[in-house]
Amino acid sequence: MKTGKQFLALTLGLLLVLGLFAGCQQEKAPATEPSTEPVTEPVTEAPTEAPTEEPTEAPTEATEPATEPEDAVTNVFLQEPEGFFVDTTTGFLRAPGFPDDMSYISVIPTPQNTAVLDMSAEQYEAAMKLSLAAMGQDAEATVESVSQLTMSGATFYITDYQIVASQNYSITFADATADGAWADAFDQAAASIDLLKEGETATADFSDLAKYDLSCGLSLSAMEGLAEVETEEESGYDGYMESDDVLFFAVHDTKEELLEAGYSKLSLEQYGKLVSEAYELDAFSTDNLGNLYVTDTDTTDSGEIFYYFTVVQGTDGFWTCYFACYNDLMPYYVSAFSIWASSITVP
Repeated sequence: MKTGKQFLALTLGLLLVLGLFAGCQQEKAPATEPSTEPVTEPVTEAPTEAPTEEPTEAPTEATEPATEPEDAVTNVFLQEPEGFFVDTTTGFLRAPGFPDDMSYISVIPTPQNTAVLDMSAEQYEAAMKLSLAAMGQDAEATVESVSQLTMSGATFYITDYQIVASQNYSITFADATADGAWADAFDQAAASIDLLKEGETATADFSDLAKYDLSCGLSLSAMEGLAEVETEEESGYDGYMESDDVLFFAVHDTKEELLEAGYSKLSLEQYGKLVSEAYELDAFSTDNLGNLYVTDTDTTDSGEIFYYFTVVQGTDGFWTCYFACYNDLMPYYVSAFSIWASSITVP
């Protein structure tokens, strides 16, 4: 999510480190020199000098190599309410009724290991005005309390979650409806928040999605309104579904077909590399839900199309699956495609 223009931060980051070092220097007593006064009695013993101390160096402390904190957080997962979409200008998740419904969700990271401070209403209002001015916005911001914000005539009721870890996050749910219509959905979204360490993946909630069992044996959960459509064998697709806005394609490469092509043993990553070469895509990578995926756009006679590709391993070979929509609709579906892809099961 883009964070460069996000400005509704409810926290201040502060990290103050003060080191005071003091050293002391020891003086060494001078060695005793032999007496120059004449002696009246014969000297029977050789004169002795005071023992000279060897100079000593101040002990140095061993410097341990810097290590990553045990709770090193690399990302955060949040499953937004259905219909919320990414505002590519601000990075906010906007309500489906935007701009009539100004409700939003923001996820704002703050620097590693900084302290998160509570803000007064006055401090929050000052921060809002500074942020708006920096962005060249004319909107006026009035903060009555840290849980209520009025901006450009809209009143927002704020629920803010401050997450303090090796990477801090301020996650804000702002309900602009008069009757708190998003309260339950925001509570459910907040419950999905998952801080991810290196190598960890989140688990999406499919309970509000429709379940589809395709004739090719593949199953997935997605929005309601998709319908399976039979395709000709020549099309090359083993599974196909469509709705007014979204298309879904599935291609099954069996072990026998791969063997005939000269591939006896492949890992999922190796298969993904073959797919990226065949479709002229960028390299696959892993998203927050563990999908091996890549996105792409293509200009067709119908317009610019956005694609979300994923690859899945089954008991008999591999599957290439991808979702498609008009690029203008990408902000509405990019998160959903990731969730739907993570639900795919194949025989």
